Amino acid sequence: MRLCPGAYLTPRPRPLCCVDDSCDGLMTWFARWPHGDVERAWLGQIGDPDLLMESSKAYRVLAEPLADPARLQGLPEGDDIGVAGYPLQLPRSLTCGGAPATVELILADDVSGAGADRLLSVRLDLVVSNLCQADELSVELNGCSLAEAPLQRTYEVATYSGQRLSFELLHSATTRPSLGSNTLVVALLARPPTMADRGVALMSVECRVDYGDHFASKL
Repeated sequence: MRLCPGAYLTPRPRPLCCVDDSCDGLMTWFARWPHGDVERAWLGQIGDPDLLMESSKAYRVLAEPLADPARLQGLPEGDDIGVAGYPLQLPRSLTCGGAPATVELILADDVSGAGADRLLSVRLDLVVSNLCQADELSVELNGCSLAEAPLQRTYEVATYSGQRLSFELLHSATTRPSLGSNTLVVALLARPPTMADRGVALMSVECRVDYGDHFASKL
């Protein structure tokens, strides 16, 4: 018997990945109690893959909550601190000229297949701590550079702790994520010497797949 903890997904994609992975059950420890309208809605969808298939979802890579980037200095490459036996992929330290951070991102949506005409957005969000405007990053998804993908950079929180990099992946077939496993590679290429003593870390990875109510059409 296989159980899926759904640790890397928000409620809608969890059961869809379980179906694709031939799991026998889903632990819903992540649900808020008492249940509200949101929880009742997705609990009613868990048993129906057709309802889940073209509903908006957010896929998140499992990360250690409230991790301190400073403690990542000297962390051995590939050192994972698991939660309930499942490895944590994040946070990952980034050093100029050092090894890139490689992260697996799993999607249960086929954003290039049936239903793609209803897509409004496929957005990849990365949160990088201690990032400054002069830093140069390289971001690749499944071996394809995202340098030409539309990018929006915002501060993550009111008190500066890093930047959120939002890539729109919908409008290019080469940058769209694949159904199943995807490989994300992030590298720090350049950093001002005056900032060398401040560690940079990839803290969060999320992919949002948003559907509209109608098929896209040309005017």
